[in-house]
Amino acid sequence: MTNDYTPPTAEQIAEWEQKYGKLKKVILKGEEGEGDLVFYFKKISLQVLRLAQNAILQEKDSIKYAEIVLNNTVLNNKELLADSDVFLGLLPVVDKLLTSKIAVLEKN
Repeated sequence: MTNDYTPPTAEQIAEWEQKYGKLKKVILKGEEGEGDLVFYFKKISLQVLRLAQNAILQEKDSIKYAEIVLNNTVLNNKELLADSDVFLGLLPVVDKLLTSKIAVLEKN
């Protein structure tokens, strides 16, 4: 994947949690002989979510949607998103980054 990865320190993670609240941790498994990459993501803002949704609804561009979500929520090693292996590896979790609570509709 890439040799430019710097893992976040415990202090950085604690600062992010203090600033952004609950974080999401994503581990991108390395190929044989490569280490795993660990990324931390903050909750997406409604403004960024609107931009991402616009990419899907008006431009029908799912890659741009993912770029907007990832670039605006990742807290560490943002520059690694330019690596296609890293970006493609993170694609399956993009929608999972958007969920914070699960709503259940019940009949009365």
